[in-house]
Amino acid sequence: MSRRRKFYRNEPVHASKWMLNYLIKDKNKTRKLKVSVYFRHMNEDTGRCYDRTKTHFVIVLSPDMSRNESLRVLAHECIHIAQFVTGKLFIKNGEGHWKSKIYKETDDMSYAAYRALPWEKEAFRRQTKIAKAYKEWLSNKS
Repeated sequence: MSRRRKFYRNEPVHASKWMLNYLIKDKNKTRKLKVSVYFRHMNEDTGRCYDRTKTHFVIVLSPDMSRNESLRVLAHECIHIAQFVTGKLFIKNGEGHWKSKIYKETDDMSYAAYRALPWEKEAFRRQTKIAKAYKEWLSNKS
């Protein structure tokens, strides 16, 4: 069994703040953000993002992932937070409003339909680049 490198204390919170500063150029918006990160076992999801208020978000990650996978999923969820904060996405009455178009997201939708949602397309397309940029920043900082 290979040993997985774990996060250092509070790294997921620090990483999420770094990622949000990378994604959102308006520092007035990022300064007000509060992000809490928890690790919980979930049925099929590897990560989830919840909007508690307009400035407080909760990210839940599966503890069963490697550090690299966790950073990629964390980046994915931070992309969703950036989408909310910048106004590209908002959820109302179970509908996703993306750039003035409405999309219905349901619990029984197929994985392909879920991946086709525009906010998911963007998050999946950008997640690896954001995670890699964070790891490069971290290695250069040391």
